[in-house]
Amino acid sequence: MNWKCSNRVTSSSSSSARFNSIQNKNLIREIGHILWPWPRPPRPKSGKFLKPHVLIFSRNRACQLDGLLRSLSQVSQNPWPVSVLWVSGTRDHARSYQILREQWPQIGWKEQTEFSRDLVELLENTNEESIMFCTDDGLFFETPPNLVEPDWDQVAAVSLRLGENCRYCHPANEHYRTPSFQYVDSFLAWRWERAQGDFRVVYSLDAHIYLRNRILKLLTRFDFTNPNQLEDRLNRFCTEDSPLWMLCPEESCYVSLPINRVNTEFANRAGLQHPVWEEELLAEFLSGKRLDPRRIVNHPPIGPHQEYPLAWTN
Repeated sequence: MNWKCSNRVTSSSSSSARFNSIQNKNLIREIGHILWPWPRPPRPKSGKFLKPHVLIFSRNRACQLDGLLRSLSQVSQNPWPVSVLWVSGTRDHARSYQILREQWPQIGWKEQTEFSRDLVELLENTNEESIMFCTDDGLFFETPPNLVEPDWDQVAAVSLRLGENCRYCHPANEHYRTPSFQYVDSFLAWRWERAQGDFRVVYSLDAHIYLRNRILKLLTRFDFTNPNQLEDRLNRFCTEDSPLWMLCPEESCYVSLPINRVNTEFANRAGLQHPVWEEELLAEFLSGKRLDPRRIVNHPPIGPHQEYPLAWTN
């Protein structure tokens, strides 16, 4: 597959070849079910396309948040509604978020006062049936394929950070095998409890899409005060009764850039190859410089977390 760090554009012949390839793979899967029955992947229940509300968590990283918003606007065919729950630690960081609020007026902005309460309020006031969490250190680099609303009784999550290109877990510094996939339209389906590495992680705040009401119910099981605790508690206390299937595109569409760390509670691996700390980025942002997502992710990642050197708009 040719790689382009922008919206994928294909000729009619290549589009037809891609469609035929998917159809052939689906036919092989159906023959396999007859010869050797195995758990069938979940089929969509309705004809509605998946359109989640994007909820972004941001702390002291307005510069990277701006890059994420730019990347999302570059790959979106039908823009998704976006809200940002943000918090700043200094007056200069607060000023950087004020600049963003003026630059992106179409986005819902909520300054954090109490994280858990603010999150529940945002989820309850969202009209969309599904929610996609993101953090401010991520970038979209491909247009996600259209997906019909999945059967949420069987699907725990739809991940845009995973794909067949993902074979390395940066946080754990481990390589892994991709799971045995089955096709659901143009998406891949797998049983997460049989998978390795990142494909076994049900709850992620990096471009995973969930049924909104399910998340609201899960939040009543534990206490949490920040995004890192939220992700940790969801995976510790909520996987046992989660549906067994997950979905992702053939190639991931989103990657997190662990070039710095703003939390002090979890010692996440960050800045090992291309460290740029938030105060440096703040100074560049306040001077008028902006990140250029298309020049940053210039080759496909090998996992959902990967460090890239930063590039700036001209």
